[in-house]
Amino acid sequence: MPFRIVSVLIFVLSLCVAGARAEDRDLSLPEQLDYRWSLGGFKGVVARLFVPGRGQGRLTTASARGDGSLDFVKTELLISSRGGEGDEFWLYGAEIDATEKRTVRAWSRQRFRGRSREKKREAGDVDALDLASSIFYLRKERPDLPSEELIWSSGRLNPVIIRPGPRGSALWNGRQVATRSYSIRGLSKPGQARWEGKMDLLLIDDEQAVPLEIVVVRKGLRIRLELVESVE
Repeated sequence: MPFRIVSVLIFVLSLCVAGARAEDRDLSLPEQLDYRWSLGGFKGVVARLFVPGRGQGRLTTASARGDGSLDFVKTELLISSRGGEGDEFWLYGAEIDATEKRTVRAWSRQRFRGRSREKKREAGDVDALDLASSIFYLRKERPDLPSEELIWSSGRLNPVIIRPGPRGSALWNGRQVATRSYSIRGLSKPGQARWEGKMDLLLIDDEQAVPLEIVVVRKGLRIRLELVESVE
């Protein structure tokens, strides 16, 4: 089997049931949104011949008390497969200073077949988003204009552009709801690595801005997460 296909299969198999430990913060009762995911794209079709093509996802967001009097928000996006052993997962997380729009630290973790991989980034002098914090900011700010940002992914900083997409509507819980969309794409800049991933968000166009759909593209795989829980 070609090396690239093997790499893709390892990536898919790492999207397994979670037992991820939380960062050491005193958290409020979190918002928890549950999703179902499915693989798409050509490589997704190939991968489904060897691994499950569907599973579960969860987006959690909670406020936290940090050092001194600063307030933080912790958010994590977890993707898992059904029927896992309970100790395998793939996760993006971020801790955010909600008063200054600043990502304090970001992390990614995965565990597969007893082997773990973990990467962290402290804020330092350069502020950057990751996948989890970008979802938080887009839900909170709902910008109307494109913006250039840095995104932290796989241990590197990459320039990206965030673009608002068309507004529309969708059927949700038996009623029609207004929606707005956003896309995140890599930018080519001299001397900087280009982010090869992609992310698209479809949000309910109200104060909560709950994501109805999250699409993440990594290593040629298109993972589509659809909200399955009711929004009160």
